[in-house]
Amino acid sequence: MGDYAKKYKFYAQNYVRGVRKWIIDSFADCLELTKC
Repeated sequence: MGDYAKKYKFYAQNYVRGVRKWIIDSFADCLELTKC
């Protein structure tokens, strides 16, 4: 159970980090497009 919880936490953190990076990148692209 402990290993499973650790693995799940690891995947969850990576997923959140990936989503956050994607949102920030998309937001940056949007700013670049609307800046002109």
